[in-house]
Amino acid sequence: LGLDRSGIIAVTMPCFGTTDRTYTNACKLAEAYGVTLREIPIRDSVRQHFADIGHDENQHDVTYENGQARERTQVLMDIANQVNGIVIGTGDLSELALGWATYNGDHMSMYGVNSSIPKTLVRYLTAYEASHSEGELQEVLLDILDTPVSPELLPPEEDGTIAQKTEDVVGPYELHDFFLYYMVRMGFSPSKIYRLALQAFSKDYTEETIIKWEKKFYWRFFSQQFKRSCLPDGPKVGTVTLSPRGDWRMPSDACVNVWMKELNDIEKELLLRRRAEKKVDDAIQFTESVGNAVTDIADAFGNAISEAVEGIFTATSSPEEFNRRVQERSSEIAEFFASKFRKVSEDIENMTEQNSSDSSNKEQEDTKKSCGNVVENIAETVGNAVSDAVNDVFNTKSEKQDDTTQSVKSTVEDIAETVGNAVSDAVDDFFKTTTEPEEFSRRVEERSAEIAEYFASKLRQVLKESENPANNTEDDSEDSNKKEGE
Repeated sequence: LGLDRSGIIAVTMPCFGTTDRTYTNACKLAEAYGVTLREIPIRDSVRQHFADIGHDENQHDVTYENGQARERTQVLMDIANQVNGIVIGTGDLSELALGWATYNGDHMSMYGVNSSIPKTLVRYLTAYEASHSEGELQEVLLDILDTPVSPELLPPEEDGTIAQKTEDVVGPYELHDFFLYYMVRMGFSPSKIYRLALQAFSKDYTEETIIKWEKKFYWRFFSQQFKRSCLPDGPKVGTVTLSPRGDWRMPSDACVNVWMKELNDIEKELLLRRRAEKKVDDAIQFTESVGNAVTDIADAFGNAISEAVEGIFTATSSPEEFNRRVQERSSEIAEFFASKFRKVSEDIENMTEQNSSDSSNKEQEDTKKSCGNVVENIAETVGNAVSDAVNDVFNTKSEKQDDTTQSVKSTVEDIAETVGNAVSDAVDDFFKTTTEPEEFSRRVEERSAEIAEYFASKLRQVLKESENPANNTEDDSEDSNKKEGE
């Protein structure tokens, strides 16, 4: 129009929530563009208004917030009368869609220049202007882009930063602009828009986040139509507008239930899927936990056996007697191991009967049968492992103690691995047939320490008996001493 920019009157009206950052940027922006800047603090007038209506200033509710917004609109309208001008509205299409404006506050103006420009486009235009500017103007525009969107109607944080952030309350504008476009321009259903959003924002937002804010969008869009029914004039930019005199016809009392039902169904399906995924994750975590427990058990067995066998072998001069005694006790050890797992089997059976009303009798029988088979396998495996291990130690005995120790250690590793595999197989089998893996894991871990300690104690007993063999005669001892001396 060829008008001087000084004819544009920019008004900054600091109040309770104004931060130094936004106030400074407003002043610098007005100066950089050469417009007329007026500063009119509204704290006192808002406090007077609160006193008039009997509102406590310390009660930061909707009255506290909207009182400031409406006071600002009153100031702007009166200044427009003073200078024979019009109030240019700053609200954009996204705020109108969500109703994120104070009715008869910033919602009202004499011309809404941004009424069909969504927030994402406002940001893009600001970035474009910054890229074509320089000096302080460019710095200010970039800092404005970096500032959280906020009406600043609540007091700032203690450090002076913005406390009230719009997107924390209503959600990300890039999502809402996406929902708005495909609802108004394309007429897509909520479920289709949701699927499109999953594709468009898969790297930025989770499914839960998208459905949460889509529900918020539809609820606010329908409930805030009364604000759009009395919008000031504004241009149509692009293909979407919500002007009641242009493209959009909607009653203020329109009901959102049909749309929300569709979204609630999506959310319900998502919740059920997440629960199923969590069950799988819990199972994986349980398996890993059991794997760690098996490793610990194997280590405990290995350490106990290593200590006992090395001590026995060093102390006794009669490996045949030692071999015989250990083989006798291997069956006891296996039986103890089996008895502990039978207890677990009984616990699982009782637990299944009490807590799994959905489980069939066949499933419970399968669990019991599986547990029994596992117990038998473990008993046999452990017995064979111990017997084979001892035989291996003495069959590979060397005149050098180091060689013997190395042989013992190798055997211990075999025992640890064998026992670990047996326990691991047992746990896998149990896990497939029980509905309460957490309880099973707890009980098995409780008994693991007992099993390991029992295993060690039996071998210590062999060590003690080997040091004082009851069936050795005095002559045998003398012969042994001679051999050792030689």
